[in-house]
Amino acid sequence: MFGVVSEKWDKSIPMHLVDEKNSIWEAELEIEGGFIKFRSGDSWMQNWGGDTFPNGTIIFYGDNIFVEPGSYYVLLNLSVKTYQFIKQND
Repeated sequence: MFGVVSEKWDKSIPMHLVDEKNSIWEAELEIEGGFIKFRSGDSWMQNWGGDTFPNGTIIFYGDNIFVEPGSYYVLLNLSVKTYQFIKQND
């Protein structure tokens, strides 16, 4: 299971596998702003970061991703190593 974890760094928000063949995960999030990372199984043994917002390339053990406050639809594509934050209407 993949999840997104925010600056509190305590619990991941689950992401849902929408395409098993291409390893694409999605989630809808309300983010207060700050830094996030992606991780597997609520563990720091497998985590991914990046360096750009609202989309970019995921980097294994990469930097925290700064996210502006808002509601987002988040896509994580592990087969091509990309992420995207799509802002939803408030």
